[in-house]
Amino acid sequence: MTTASDPNISPVTDANISPTTGAPLVPSEHPRRRSRSSDGNGRLLSPAWAVGIALGTVALAYVTKRAVSAAPALVARAATARAPSEDKRSAARWKAQQLTSAGDWLFAALDHHRDIEGAFGAVSAARPGEDRAAALKSLATLLMGHSIAEEAVLYPALAEAGEIARSATAYREQALAKTQMAALADIDPESDAFLSKLQEIRAAVLLHMYEEEGTWFPLLKEQLSEMDQRVLTGRFLDEYRRYTHAAV
Repeated sequence: MTTASDPNISPVTDANISPTTGAPLVPSEHPRRRSRSSDGNGRLLSPAWAVGIALGTVALAYVTKRAVSAAPALVARAATARAPSEDKRSAARWKAQQLTSAGDWLFAALDHHRDIEGAFGAVSAARPGEDRAAALKSLATLLMGHSIAEEAVLYPALAEAGEIARSATAYREQALAKTQMAALADIDPESDAFLSKLQEIRAAVLLHMYEEEGTWFPLLKEQLSEMDQRVLTGRFLDEYRRYTHAAV
């Protein structure tokens, strides 16, 4: 069985396999986590980046296979039992904000989160028809641009920092959100079912952002060197702009 504390065990497949080759591991072949350089020059382009991307690929494949039956239940569960209170979400965001530097990746991610929250509200408030369609397109663009930047840059860095299980969870949750956004596009935007599905997705996204702001991103911020932070910021902003500018 896998455990979240063992980075050598795949949290997605429950298999004792190499995260880089996919081959079965024997005890003598378990990879050791590479220690970070002590000369102040952060190096993010290590094999663990490949591990993060691989985890994302496996998670996406896993979710795609089960999306039809599992995704609605998972999203609905996020909307009820696991949903954090407004006070808890506000406290987590405030603490995360204290770790930011002007314009850095965490500052930008929190800005994206606020924009996404506003976009959900705009869809709910928009009149059915062209106004709601335009608001939904804006929400979808923000969500996709933000998730692409996280999946290409932040989640691999999270795996590099030793948080492989959390990285896999992050990929899985965002894949589910994308699956449900695709389902939303097939629902009559003037129907009650549309607004109900929208609120389910919103609740799941708010939970995901709470996990990032309350745990995942502060861990990443505290563990990386200043040079690593600068590299992360540049790549995160580039990925976000590449998608959102192209989608305009």
